Amino acid sequence: MLLLVVVVAFGLLTILGTADEELYVDRYGIADAGPDQHVGVYETVYLDGSGGNTALGANPGDSGILYSWEIVKQPAGTSFWISATNIINPTFSAGPEPGEYVIQLTVWYNGFRGSDIVKITAYARADEVLPVANAGADIVVKHGALVELNARHSFHKKTFMPLTYTWYMTERPLDSTSALSSTEVVNPSFIAEFNENDMAAGTSHYEVRLHVIEINDWVSSPDHIDVYVYPSEGYVHPMPIAGPDQRVSTGTQVNLDGSESHDVDGRPLSYEWQFYSRPQGSHAVLSNANTPTPSFTPDVDGVYVLFLSVDNGEYNSSSDLIGAFNQSIYDRQLQDRMKVVATSSTPEPVSILGPDQRVAYAGPDSLILDASRSTPVISGVTRYQWGLINKPATSNATVVTSDLFDPNGGQLNYDMEGDYVVRVSAANVARLDYDTIVYKVTTNTPPVADAGTDQNVTANFPVTLNGSNSSDVDLDPVAYSWSLVSTPVDWTSWPGAWPLLSEGREASPTFTPTVNGNYLLRLTVNDNQVYSEADSVTVTVSGSMINSPPVADAGPDQPNAVTGVQVTLDGSGSSDPDTDPITFLWHFESVPLLSMMSDASLATPTLEQPVFTPDIEGIYQLSLIVNDGQVNSTADTVNITATDPGGVCSNPLTLQTALPYLPGLGEMPSIIQIDASGIDTIRVVTTTDPSALSDVSALQAFIPDQNQISEANFITIVGNWTIFSRTHDNPVSDTVAPSFVLERQSDNIFFKVDVAFTGSDALAEVQIDSLTACRCGADAGDCP
Repeated sequence: MLLLVVVVAFGLLTILGTADEELYVDRYGIADAGPDQHVGVYETVYLDGSGGNTALGANPGDSGILYSWEIVKQPAGTSFWISATNIINPTFSAGPEPGEYVIQLTVWYNGFRGSDIVKITAYARADEVLPVANAGADIVVKHGALVELNARHSFHKKTFMPLTYTWYMTERPLDSTSALSSTEVVNPSFIAEFNENDMAAGTSHYEVRLHVIEINDWVSSPDHIDVYVYPSEGYVHPMPIAGPDQRVSTGTQVNLDGSESHDVDGRPLSYEWQFYSRPQGSHAVLSNANTPTPSFTPDVDGVYVLFLSVDNGEYNSSSDLIGAFNQSIYDRQLQDRMKVVATSSTPEPVSILGPDQRVAYAGPDSLILDASRSTPVISGVTRYQWGLINKPATSNATVVTSDLFDPNGGQLNYDMEGDYVVRVSAANVARLDYDTIVYKVTTNTPPVADAGTDQNVTANFPVTLNGSNSSDVDLDPVAYSWSLVSTPVDWTSWPGAWPLLSEGREASPTFTPTVNGNYLLRLTVNDNQVYSEADSVTVTVSGSMINSPPVADAGPDQPNAVTGVQVTLDGSGSSDPDTDPITFLWHFESVPLLSMMSDASLATPTLEQPVFTPDIEGIYQLSLIVNDGQVNSTADTVNITATDPGGVCSNPLTLQTALPYLPGLGEMPSIIQIDASGIDTIRVVTTTDPSALSDVSALQAFIPDQNQISEANFITIVGNWTIFSRTHDNPVSDTVAPSFVLERQSDNIFFKVDVAFTGSDALAEVQIDSLTACRCGADAGDCP
């Protein structure tokens, strides 16, 4: 069936049909109605529109964004309403009839509109709900790493319905031989492989799908996990993990926990938490926002959405958005859905069991189950019930609940090796919530990594690491995983400081350090079941090094210098990657025409900060070269732009007046040499009386444009030339525009007129009334 939705202005919807598919194609991704949900009748449903795209310049919840939630489909005989249709996260109660509810979110922002739908399936009884598969969050690893999958958060609404698991790979890199260790356990594993054909994309990709099946052979819809594999050498963005959702009482402190965030190479992380959205009217503030475990106190009822960014010193993770969907690693948005729901009434519980656990098997035994991390723990109100979801095929294990009101009131009685999947329900008058944990009972003992003893070595010689003393008490073969954690210098300013390991999966890889200092390396080993604790080794490098050239920094341009006022140059930003001492050498690359500045004008050009005084207006370009005792740097330049503060030119000097005619025969130029020692500016005064020339009627006038005057190494001409030429032949067609040059050589100026004619017996005559010079760097306009 087709559902047509007509939107009029900002909100009224006319439904012309029915359909189960999306209502609009949202080209901008600004609307996200949240994931589909499975609930029981009368259960509170939390809608969430915070996952919309912010690329258009706004954050979800901003006042400039308009939200509209609409019911477009519901089971027959059902009547319900949404708590508030114009906010980012309203609620409603499904029921009383079971069936499918389709809710549409429409978002308007800055002239853009987007729509999305969410499907809520309500069931009459808990045992009618299909199981729900959860393959876990996306994973980022390097080549050769062991990838451990986990379906522990898959569930059945009938709290303790036994489940079985079916995993299968649907996508893998070309030529990959990786295979799942098992397709039927809760947490299989495989070795990740990077294919060189994926080098352009940056990562290889695995997709692994999961179905879960309950005891009556009801099969869940599939869920999948994406695994992105980087080369064994290189840098990977860290992964932020903001922690699970929480439901709390308004006015009580909320403790966040991002400590499970991690870096593939084990680099230390810095943290930054921010609110993504808060309920209207909230003024909640984060405390210790730059730690893994900040806190805040919700001050009004509603949903608080936060995000966490982590930084390993090389890359920022972008953000882990609490309250948004997982996105591709290619977006650098490794997002883990989580929110804090605050209410003034009895808050709904959140069950938290923590990470999976390993249990050493020495025969049948029991262990105490722990749900004390669940929130909120309300004595005498919150009830806990434990159940066994999955166990080894021939096991007779049981789980018992000894005290319904004690978060530690459960016990697992195990009788053999294998995986035991245990579930807890926490319930109060508000709602029921569940969590699951896997107890891996095994005689296998984790291997022990040994990265070898610290080493003192010489730079530029290969270093061989030694992990061969790593061991496994069960005599299982181990796989090695080395990583380079830190180097003596910041690799972003000098990439060569971060050397490459020859092969990070060998027991004894090599690398060649080039910089003196300490290198920290880390080793973990795996027995194909579990990783060891990491062991580290420090390699201290000294002695001979490959010299790296220094870097000159002539400082920023100075556009506001003034003639006659001293200018200080600044080479203090120059540096040497090897921290060698450096020397300085400054040089004038160019000066304004007629300026008398030269390298000799610099007060000690070998200083880090020499000075000079610009003598006329214009741009002075200087270069700086630094030397580390072995090699020069590449030159860096700086421009000093000087202006004249004003004033009238004093002592104008007339070089020559009423210059004679300059005849030029054929292509022979006419040249006059003028003594111009100490002259700053030349002004040419236009001829005003062409009648002084003979045969005026036969003359043609030419005023050359700038293209006819050479600028390189010549004086800039101020004013106009008026040139008269005549020929004995055709005065127009046979005459070519003459060229005019003032050339400075030392203290002399050569004035040259060069006129070329195509006719024979040609004659050119040029008259100049005067040439006048100004001293003291005055503007040409100050000349008389």
